[in-house]
Amino acid sequence: MWTPVELPFKNENSSPLPTANEIRSCSHVIQRRSAKKVVALNDSVVAKFGSAIDVAEGQALIFLERFAPGVPAPRLHAMFRDGIEVFLVMERAPGMQLDAVWPSLTESEKSSVTSKLSRIFESMRQVECPWPDFFWRLGWRQLAPLPFLQSERRSNPPWTFPRRSRFCRKHDCKLLSSG
Repeated sequence: MWTPVELPFKNENSSPLPTANEIRSCSHVIQRRSAKKVVALNDSVVAKFGSAIDVAEGQALIFLERFAPGVPAPRLHAMFRDGIEVFLVMERAPGMQLDAVWPSLTESEKSSVTSKLSRIFESMRQVECPWPDFFWRLGWRQLAPLPFLQSERRSNPPWTFPRRSRFCRKHDCKLLSSG
């Protein structure tokens, strides 16, 4: 059975990591919200930090790395607290954000992306949650069963689903999505 890691956490395969102050002073901001910020430390590493960051997000990344290594999720290099802020230092996923390019994709490209996501979600469903509501705590929305409905597949991006299905049974929790 999996147990959450203690903080501070550092992946043994990670190179030397920046301090909280070095991360805060990073000028390459990818995203900024009131209580969280994402910065690119270099081409391959990002840091997500702030008082709105939940340790559960880092725990979920560690869980995925250990129990679902085939799921394309960023690998967590480190997770620590500095005052009221939580810091997640992780691998930077290559490419562009799907929500930014979705409108410009052809129907064939959208279908290809949707099929790939469907396979990823299906493999994630095979992973047993360490306890009921483990991933629900992250605030992930309930998702409709996959494969995607044909009408939604063509018109809506794959991360927008109807909210009509349940997340998991109380004692048979399966990981459904990375939100």
